[in-house]
Amino acid sequence: MTTSEHAWRRVLRRSSPTLRHSGKLLHLGIGRAHSRTEIIALIHNNDATIANQSTGEIHAHFTLDPTRGYQRKSG
Repeated sequence: MTTSEHAWRRVLRRSSPTLRHSGKLLHLGIGRAHSRTEIIALIHNNDATIANQSTGEIHAHFTLDPTRGYQRKSG
C-alpha cells in the first residue's frame, strides 16, 4: 500500500521544517538559504521532496528514516 500527502509550510529563520511521518516528528535539513520561504512538501512513502511554493523550484529531496529525528538531504 502506498501513501501520498502534501503539506504547506513556512521555513522559519534558523529552523528546519518539520513533518509527522510514521508517528514520528521529523526535522528536514533544507539549509539556511531557504529561511523564511514558503514551501510545499510532497511525500510519497519514505520519499519527500521540498519545493518553493511560488516558483516550484525543488530545494531538496529526502529519503525519510523514522528512526532519526533529523533528516539530511539525499544526494
